Amino acid sequence: TGVNTAGFFDKDKKTFFDLLSSINEINKDFRVRISSVEPFQINDKIVNLIASNPKRFCQHWHICLQSGSDSVLEKMNRRYSISEFENLINKIRKINPNTFFTTDYIVGFPYETKDDHLKSLEFIKKIKFFDMHIFPYSKRVGTKSSNYKDIHDATKKNRFKDVATVNFVNKWDLLKSKVNQELEVIFEHKSENEKYYSGYSSEYCRVYVESDKPLENKIYKVKIIKMLSDGLLGTIVS
Repeated sequence: TGVNTAGFFDKDKKTFFDLLSSINEINKDFRVRISSVEPFQINDKIVNLIASNPKRFCQHWHICLQSGSDSVLEKMNRRYSISEFENLINKIRKINPNTFFTTDYIVGFPYETKDDHLKSLEFIKKIKFFDMHIFPYSKRVGTKSSNYKDIHDATKKNRFKDVATVNFVNKWDLLKSKVNQELEVIFEHKSENEKYYSGYSSEYCRVYVESDKPLENKIYKVKIIKMLSDGLLGTIVS
């Protein structure tokens, strides 16, 4: 639905929580994945509703971080601190430890120091995101930050590599944790060689299964047997 999803507010003063509650009451076979939410928009009611209804809501959140340094977040005019972000993640994981998180992240924001960068690396290691959309900062005319002194492109490139490396390790570890587990998968596509079907688990893991019968748009429980370069391989349990 785009960005700022949790900012939903309609003419009847219904909130994002009200919207999710209404969706949860629909008696159909489907599930909803929440994307691009700001941490300050997520309250306890929303957390409890999503975590307590895993058949309806995917146990995966895309929560925007942008930086793991309070100094940089302040310069970005973000409305949260890294401690508030971490508390939200911990709150969700306390209800469902199997929840996976993805995020957006900017490297090389103006005046981001080496210390800011190193602090950010430690923070994203600690949070252990399943995946990150990483962007080098680029100026946009009319924004406040476009008046700031820019960081050299070579520095941005090196910092991008650092964050991407941490992201790769985190994702690999989390995928590995799913081997020998059973995941519910909605299958979407058949591979080019027409041997495997692929889809996504509730946690946002791409899962492949070999099958002679059509699986598109169906939900199956899958036993994960091994990791692949871009996901997991499994066999259908039910």
